[in-house]
Order: sequence, then structure tokens, then C-alpha cells
Amino acid sequence: MSSNERINRIKAYWNETSDSEWYRSLRNDEKISRLKEKPESAFHPAVNEMIRKYLPDLEGKHILLPSSGDNHAAFAFALMGAHVTSADISERQLENASVVAEKLVAEYDINYCASSYDELFDILKKWSNEDKT
Repeated sequence: MSSNERINRIKAYWNETSDSEWYRSLRNDEKISRLKEKPESAFHPAVNEMIRKYLPDLEGKHILLPSSGDNHAAFAFALMGAHVTSADISERQLENASVVAEKLVAEYDINYCASSYDELFDILKKWSNEDKT
């Protein structure tokens, strides 16, 4: 099996999984309301502590989330004032995330890009050549 065939199989799996009952449960109104009220609930307490320690003020920071999955971290970072790029191999995950983001915050700064890891490296190279202060 070629590399492209493997990537396409992985992509198809995650596009299908994105609409599973479990992933849909992460997009219900109760979960979204909780996230809006308490963005840090998207993170495990230890992760949240580390974020607060190293990035105490997220306002205006640029965050890249590779393999962003359900995008709760993307939503949380955006609600905390960050500019977020959410990258995932699954276009369907990103479509679902975009719908949730519109419900979650009237104005949000989340860019979505469906990508393979090669494309993520290109994004990282581009970012490393830009001023992100």
C-alpha cells in the first residue's frame, strides 16, 4: 500500500468517526455551554496548570493545534483570546468544529486547515518565518 493510500484510509476513517455518537456527544449544547463558561475545562487540570504557568496571558498569542480532533482545545484557546490554527487530517472534524465555533463565540479567531503531516511542516515553516509577537 502506498503512502497516499494509507493517508486516504486514515482520512476516511476519521471523517467517518467524526460523526460517531461519541463525537456528537462532545458537540451537544451542554458541553458547549460548559466550555463557554469555563474554557479551561477543555484541558486536564495538569495541562491547564502548565498552560497557565508558561502562557499566563493568551491574548493575541498564535496557537497551532495539529491533530486537533474535537477542537475543544481550539475553542478554549480562542475563548481565552488566542489566534488559533486548527489542523486535522479529517475535513469532517474541521467542518463540525466550525459549526460549534459559530455557536460558541460570535467572533472567534480560529483558522481550519485539513492537512497531512507534510502540510503541517509547511505551515510550521511559514510560521517560523513570520513575526508572531
